[in-house]
Amino acid sequence: MTQRCTRQATTAALVLAAVVACARHDAQARSDSAARATQDSVNRAQPGYIVDSIFPAEEEIRRFTEGVPRPAGLTGGAKSREELVRQFAAALRTRDTAALRALHVTRSEFGYLVFPDSPHMRPPYKTKPLVIWMQLMSESERGLARLLERAAGRSARISQLRCPDEPRVEGTNRYWRNCSVMLSGASTEARRMHLFGPILERDGRAKFLSYATDF
Repeated sequence: MTQRCTRQATTAALVLAAVVACARHDAQARSDSAARATQDSVNRAQPGYIVDSIFPAEEEIRRFTEGVPRPAGLTGGAKSREELVRQFAAALRTRDTAALRALHVTRSEFGYLVFPDSPHMRPPYKTKPLVIWMQLMSESERGLARLLERAAGRSARISQLRCPDEPRVEGTNRYWRNCSVMLSGASTEARRMHLFGPILERDGRAKFLSYATDF
């Protein structure tokens, strides 16, 4: 009788220990799941977070360009990289922000002419056009503010455009990267700097893809 009671007590203790262990495991699993969900929310809130869309790339472009007229080609800008930089320099001297923005690709140009031929249309870089556009605009607005603060005014002189790399070709688009110019002013020595991001050339027109700068 005593041995049977002992065995029963031992069995009960083992069952109780198993139940406690399972409960702890479930609690830990819930805690880990909540932690992963919280971290995922934090990651998604970070600038530049890339989300693989459940929609095809063509549908993402349609949504991005909805209500935006399709351009026949690049509008405004200039006929060459050199002319584009001359217009850029003239607009900086007079602090003409409207003219500077007119030299930058527009949302419709990006949605219809730039994004469809970019690597972001396809894996492994597949990204929503809105994400890339917001990154470009954020970069350009910061760069434009710094240009107006540090490189604008009547004394500013911009010359000697140099684009040392071969252009990157994406469809009918050609991108000149790492282009630099000589910047000088009344009280500063001339120095070579990057005052803008890639220059886009398409069908005999040129515009800036962004206003990323060394400042």
